[in-house]
Amino acid sequence: MYEGRDTSADASVYHGRRMAPSDAPTLVISLETLAQTPRARAEVGGKAAALARLWAAGVRVPPGWVLTTAACAQPASEPRALAALRRAVDQAGWQTLVVRSSSTLEDRAAGAAPGVFASRVGVAPAQLDDAVRAVWASAHAPLVRAYAEARGAGPVAMAVLVQPAIGLGQADALAGVVYTRLPGRPESDEMLLETYARAGAPAQHRQIPRSPAADGDSGGEREPASPLAAARVAELAAAALGAEDAIAATRGADVEWVATPEQLWIVQARPIVHPERASAPAFPLALLAMSRAQPELVWRWDVRHNPDPLSPAQAGLVEHMDEIGQRDARMRVVGGYLYYGARSAPAANPDEAAESLTAAELDQRFRSIWLPEMEAALRAAERPEAAASDAGSDGERGTELDAVLAAYARFYALYAGPLASALRAGRRALPAYLRARYPRAEAERLAAELLSDPSDARLETALARAARGQISRADVAAMLGPLAPAWDVATPTYGERPQLIEAALERAGARALPDPERAARAQQQLAQQLSAEQRSEFERVLALARRARDLGELDDRLFGRAQTAVRRALLRVAARWQLADADDIFYLPLHQTTDWAKSAEPPPATAVRRLAQAGRRARARQQAWSMPLAFANGAPLEDAQAPAGSGEAGLWRGRGTGARVRGTCVRLAELSEAITTERALADDAILVVATLTPAMSLLLHQVRALVAEHGGLLDHGAAMARELGLPCVVDCAGAWRELRDGDAVLVDGDAGVVLRVS
Repeated sequence: MYEGRDTSADASVYHGRRMAPSDAPTLVISLETLAQTPRARAEVGGKAAALARLWAAGVRVPPGWVLTTAACAQPASEPRALAALRRAVDQAGWQTLVVRSSSTLEDRAAGAAPGVFASRVGVAPAQLDDAVRAVWASAHAPLVRAYAEARGAGPVAMAVLVQPAIGLGQADALAGVVYTRLPGRPESDEMLLETYARAGAPAQHRQIPRSPAADGDSGGEREPASPLAAARVAELAAAALGAEDAIAATRGADVEWVATPEQLWIVQARPIVHPERASAPAFPLALLAMSRAQPELVWRWDVRHNPDPLSPAQAGLVEHMDEIGQRDARMRVVGGYLYYGARSAPAANPDEAAESLTAAELDQRFRSIWLPEMEAALRAAERPEAAASDAGSDGERGTELDAVLAAYARFYALYAGPLASALRAGRRALPAYLRARYPRAEAERLAAELLSDPSDARLETALARAARGQISRADVAAMLGPLAPAWDVATPTYGERPQLIEAALERAGARALPDPERAARAQQQLAQQLSAEQRSEFERVLALARRARDLGELDDRLFGRAQTAVRRALLRVAARWQLADADDIFYLPLHQTTDWAKSAEPPPATAVRRLAQAGRRARARQQAWSMPLAFANGAPLEDAQAPAGSGEAGLWRGRGTGARVRGTCVRLAELSEAITTERALADDAILVVATLTPAMSLLLHQVRALVAEHGGLLDHGAAMARELGLPCVVDCAGAWRELRDGDAVLVDGDAGVVLRVS
């Protein structure tokens, strides 16, 4: 093995000490040599030091070379250090590389600095020098300084670790993380196993015992819905525990792994930094008992759209619509929260036919079939007087509220049926196409860039154009009027707060527009890598995804109109009953409201008030519960419970885009606060939310960056942030729950990191 040593004259001074050439610092050293002759963290950094200990302990680690901290500390040594590294890589014959940071600040028991430094994946040998320099440069980033200052750490030294890219681009390769003790529970006797396919399948999580035994008769079998054979799970558990012992992580280790059909590799191990946080009150487990009646259904929280408990009125709408949706999907309000139930293994994919549509075919179906029928239902909901006499049944007196609910049901049958299936397939087409060809993170980045093209269908684009006089302000107000920041009839609409629309228009005019050619450049660069046949399919998929995105924006506004029609009908009932607080109508059970509305006389005011107070109290209790992301057959699903946050106090990781900014946290406890709580936001406001709905784009014109606990890079929140040129981090577990108003934070969009700096 080649060990590069700097013996030049300018290397005779090292860290202020003169030395003979034989004492000159080592610039390049192999992991194998480090395993045999350990070096200090100050020389090789935390990541390389830990992997060398794993190698020495017999844990299978990919080979690698370390560019030591001396190479980074002495600029004059850079050419010789890089030349030595290139020779080592050439000698090893690696064709695709992973170039990773190995700083002295990383992988410590007191703090792992996850995501703070740069790494590069899929590097060609010809690009090695540039990748190394990018990793070196990340040591001087503001994020690193802020992280080190917040933890009282001293100067940071940087080493660089170069290894072959195991399994990259290999369809049957898997990767993931094992937490050898459950995050937040260092005393636990279970491990948390995270698995995802390189081709981009959703991550899966499951808990396994710390001492699993592989069944010799079932070594090739897999757990239900798991891509890993039982024997491979046992092998992985043993390797992770070996890594835990090797780095002396007595409170558990965070172990990254990659597996090909032939071999399992451990690519990183560091101590788990357990979060110190007060847990939310547990929800009553009895709430999940309803799922035992249909054990084949998996119930998933609609957290990306409805992270808050629903009002009783909205919950009643859900119950009213449950039987109208898709054949293999159900809706249910559980403990106040909206869940969707779907068969864990449907007989056929209902989206398959829609996946082969062209953009023109999707547009034709939407505008000639679904849109006219939905518009007819909405007109009936918005002008219910004529239909009221026909809305009753069994001889009962029909009411306007009955007519609105009947029209809402007709609309929802269209909205949640073939239209939803087609739009879902269209939105999935591009990410699926890219994930089959690129690493997971790169596929997400490319999809986000390709879908950043200017589009008049987006609210944020419409606001910007209206602010510049390019379209009518009245048209934009009409678009926004039926929308509310929460999908709940209890939340006021922007049509009821026109001053907020005017304020957003003024701010939109002052904000610079993003680069309109960004998507076109990404499209051209990707198309150049494809054959003519491949390019044709790529262009079909891209056009379909863009059309589905735009129709989805219109679809949201149509649903907003349906919600607004119900809200107005309920407020008319409240006015007829002369309620002291009109909002009480939303905290009554909907079936009780419809029953009382049939009478010519209003119900007793005391009965209304008592029921409304009970509804408000119940919702306040529900707001404090920590609900499961998914459950089935009466119990939460372990494979849906991802670890909360980075595991390190004051630092959260997600997926992001954009620049790096500092600011002050403005946290919305509920989505409705975006419209019900008017407050002046400082110029440095960092908006922190559970999720972001389309109508919340009005709020984004006031802030410096966005952080969302839920959502992906292709969801509304990230798309709106890109459109406005805002840094954002989404899917940022723990950030919304743990950050508080007034916290000073640093948001690094490209790194996907949020850091509390005070």
